[in-house]
Amino acid sequence: MQTGAFPKVFIRFKAQIAKRCCADKSNKPVQYSKYASKLKLLLVVILSVMIVVSPLIHFAFAEKPATFSKPKNLSKDEGFSEFPRIAASGKDVYLVWVGDGNNGWATYFKRSNNYGASFKPTVVLTEQNKSYFYPKVEASGDNVYLAWLTANAEAADPLAITFKASHNHGKTFDPTIDLWNRPPVEPGNFTDPASSTNPPELAADDENVYVAWQNAWNIYIRASHDNGNLFEETQHLVSYHFEDGEVGEEQVGGISIAASGADVYVVWNGRLSGDIFLKASQDGGDTFGPTITLSNNSPPNFSEAPQAIARGANLYVTWVTFGYQSSANFIASTDEGIHFNEPIILGGIQPSSVSFPRLAADGENVYAVWGGLNEAFFRTSHDRGETFDQSLDLNEEDGFVYFPQIVAQDGFVYASWLVEHSFETNDVFVRISQDGGDSFGAPITALDDVHDFELVFAVFAKQIYVAVGGLEVTFAHS
Repeated sequence: MQTGAFPKVFIRFKAQIAKRCCADKSNKPVQYSKYASKLKLLLVVILSVMIVVSPLIHFAFAEKPATFSKPKNLSKDEGFSEFPRIAASGKDVYLVWVGDGNNGWATYFKRSNNYGASFKPTVVLTEQNKSYFYPKVEASGDNVYLAWLTANAEAADPLAITFKASHNHGKTFDPTIDLWNRPPVEPGNFTDPASSTNPPELAADDENVYVAWQNAWNIYIRASHDNGNLFEETQHLVSYHFEDGEVGEEQVGGISIAASGADVYVVWNGRLSGDIFLKASQDGGDTFGPTITLSNNSPPNFSEAPQAIARGANLYVTWVTFGYQSSANFIASTDEGIHFNEPIILGGIQPSSVSFPRLAADGENVYAVWGGLNEAFFRTSHDRGETFDQSLDLNEEDGFVYFPQIVAQDGFVYASWLVEHSFETNDVFVRISQDGGDSFGAPITALDDVHDFELVFAVFAKQIYVAVGGLEVTFAHS
């Protein structure tokens, strides 16, 4: 409440008192002087009470600092529990991982319907005579979507891109759908392009679900417009020419997929050119435009690890460039990927796969985090990625910074990262901004002295969820 508003209020209040209360029975005004001292005293009392009460009211309704629950071991298996992923929607929290625990090597799923306070029994989603890699999970309303790579157990050759959907908060799942099946081939035949097939990327928005995957020379995508019940035919988005025994004209590195309404974007890095490329669709993935080059590298610089996010007509892409000086980079489009601003160097980066930049967006604001050696760098844009504020180091701990991540919702910004204090103990920290990234509260310890370091992070309706995987999946919530 602004104190500058008090005088006008009390002037009107004094006038009303004088007019209504300070009149005799003949309805004639009485001399104001009789009541002046009492009115002044009353006003002083009211002002004093409001000055005392106003901070108390503000304190009562202010956001309290987050605290985190005791950690839970969700996997509880012998062996490895790797590649965890997490998603949250409403009061539901979902985790998926792969492991070789008590149930054999399989894909495991866990859900909570009370903000992570407790979890239902673990569900084994796959057979136990194959290998599985890098599962992905997305959640929207009642729907949960999962995708992963299924491989031959003996030679680890890729066999299928597998998808599963639930429409009742993960209680039950529809039958498994193989979105791609590898044609018969001799195990270990690495001249076949399919032998280099990588795990899929997954995106969902409203009833639309998109799954993309790639091998060394090709990128494919399939789309569903009915919550993952039926999928359109496979689209062959990218096909680079090659001959057996040759590297070819170009090779596909990592890919990222983003969706907003009918807009779908696929971004990838070229292993030979070292550049970042994009294909965009504005009709739900039915057709895609020409390939657009987002970076402009020359040797010895090369870029990789792209990440794309989409909000309305806005598309934001980040990646890392290696060369004489490694850097985190950013580019923005505000017209569905048709035109782009000039690329921006966000800052220097530690050349490691656990420090790559990540993005979040909320309204006009765009946020980026990435890792230095001992830093968790953060920058904010308040104009849809046209310019950025100065960088801020969110980390205050000694140790190596891994897996910086960020979420933005309803004016709040949530950042998380892992600090390795030694080869055996790691801590996970969270910092929260309540003013759109202009300032942050003190670091909060979400997980303490954990032995794994594959960090995943989710936020929904101001509820914060963190988990790490490796030997076991350890989880905590705010």
